Amino acid sequence: MIPKDKEYRLIKIYMYICDMYEQSLKYHCQRYSNNSKPLFSDEEILTIYFFVGHEQKYTLIKDIHNFAKEYLRDWFPNLVSYQTFNYRLNRMAGAVRELSSQLLRMFRPSDCQDDTVIVDSMPIITCCGRNRTGKVARDIADKGYCSTKNLYYHGLKLHMVGYRRKGHLPHPCQIADFAYKITLSPASENDLKVFQSECMPDLFNKKIFADKILTTGSRKDAIRPMSSTLPSSQSKGLMKKRSREARPLMTFILKPFHLSGNPLKRYSVG
Repeated sequence: MIPKDKEYRLIKIYMYICDMYEQSLKYHCQRYSNNSKPLFSDEEILTIYFFVGHEQKYTLIKDIHNFAKEYLRDWFPNLVSYQTFNYRLNRMAGAVRELSSQLLRMFRPSDCQDDTVIVDSMPIITCCGRNRTGKVARDIADKGYCSTKNLYYHGLKLHMVGYRRKGHLPHPCQIADFAYKITLSPASENDLKVFQSECMPDLFNKKIFADKILTTGSRKDAIRPMSSTLPSSQSKGLMKKRSREARPLMTFILKPFHLSGNPLKRYSVG
């Protein structure tokens, strides 16, 4: 059993997910087999995942399932085994992505600056060590190096473009109606390559704060930064202690242009 206030929140989450599932989520995890309507529904799986993860701060699926099995049996009498729960939850990655996009759009802060964005990346480490080979997600992960942490690791990179918010963390940048600039790439992938392929075409005429590497390229005429700034840690005299963490930042604006005699659109920094 759970307290009354948590019961009310559980009901609210379940009703909200049911409404969203009927509107759009079912099209991202639709079944084409005879078992299209199981006793333990997709709405119940999502409810358990989000409710237990939020209320109990659990991040492991095993812990989420154990909590539901011990305390939520009265609410979910048809709860499946951990193996089935884990398998079906992984098959609903598209629905979770769609739900996350809609939540980000609905709860977008009012202080987002649409003309100013921040671009950065962070490592997702599955295995540490220079000479070690990871065993998790080998089809999408590989070995890379994080200069900020001075660390060789095996894993992925998370790239994000966010609207600037004064005094707060950036909010993910919405490019299309339901498209947010949050991208995963192998650890060995260069940030500049990901920026050019995933982010650059959608950031015209916006002021961009990013690492200096994103302003470099093969074309010399594509490097025209507006201004150069340094992180606050350097300006406060901490450069000696955090020389590896302090990275030079660049501010620039992307503008499309055409080469003479070539109708293909090019991208420049101006």
